[in-house]
Amino acid sequence: MSATVPTERTATAVELADESARMAAAHQAAARPVRQVRCPVCGVCRGVPCTPPGPEGNHLGRIIGAVRLGLLSRGELAAAVGGLEVIADHVVILERAA
Repeated sequence: MSATVPTERTATAVELADESARMAAAHQAAARPVRQVRCPVCGVCRGVPCTPPGPEGNHLGRIIGAVRLGLLSRGELAAAVGGLEVIADHVVILERAA
């Protein structure tokens, strides 16, 4: 009896674009509830992004705080950290246009 070994395949351009759009939508949806929490890393007040005046984003520590308070789901957290190489409170996750 022979075993079938699964082979890896490269994602198509359409699949990559769909994944990019899904990640952008997840980041955008997560942005507003995150801002209901004061950032424990930089101390920025509620309602303000952690990265003024550049591209808007929030520290991962702030996002985790929003999850702990029930403002974001674990799925939204997973989408936010999905592409990160380093996971630490001080990492800034930039918002992406949907």
